[in-house]
Amino acid sequence: MSSSKELKIGVLLTAPVQLLDFAPIDLFAMATPEYLSLCNIPPPIVSLAKPCKIYNIGKKSASSTDNESDKDRKIQQVTATSGIVLTHTTADKEVAPGNLDVLFLPGPDPNTIPDEETQEFLRAHNEHNTTILVICTAAYTAGYSGIYDGRHASGPKFLIPELQKKFPKAKWNNTLRWVQDGNIWSAGGITNGNDLVAAYLRATYPGPVAEMVCTMADVGDRALEYDVGMRRGMLFVLWQVIKALPSYIFRLK
Repeated sequence: MSSSKELKIGVLLTAPVQLLDFAPIDLFAMATPEYLSLCNIPPPIVSLAKPCKIYNIGKKSASSTDNESDKDRKIQQVTATSGIVLTHTTADKEVAPGNLDVLFLPGPDPNTIPDEETQEFLRAHNEHNTTILVICTAAYTAGYSGIYDGRHASGPKFLIPELQKKFPKAKWNNTLRWVQDGNIWSAGGITNGNDLVAAYLRATYPGPVAEMVCTMADVGDRALEYDVGMRRGMLFVLWQVIKALPSYIFRLK
């Protein structure tokens, strides 16, 4: 049985997000005594695990009584034609600044401009020093809110030039899979969210629990630095475009 305090994690889902961006949240669930016990992990490790409660947070309007059905109001769409059940809204006291330990941001469509409700919710948690984990294109959400101003941050490698133009006050890094600056942890591309959460577990959880979870999930073993630099990566993309051109031209005929 664990004696650790329950970790309260909010997942910000005020817009449709990438399902793989959401997936690293499961690593926190794997680090609970309930999960480790189900996997028959030895009691000494289970005793170090942390209980957690995860809140899926939608817009305040998600609780309104309009023409949408109850089911539609409580589901946030994600990629892969799936959906996530919303448990709370940004207006709920349970997820207000001071009541969450971690705020987790999966990435939306990079063209999405977050509304003021979302931005203010994020700013308020940042001012309260809530740990904020930003995955992939949620870099845009964080950038629009202003919480990246003056901070070191990562984002999708091939979108860094655009992010630099949109949010020049942030200190963007396109060489690392994840970056920590104070209470804000930011990941690069989609599955770099796994690298980030693995690093967070290793930094904040008892070592045996963090290592057991990373081993079971087979995550957290990639180098912090990307294997392929920005220039080489762009050449790779260009080569794929060239290879795709013949079939593209053929279909235009």
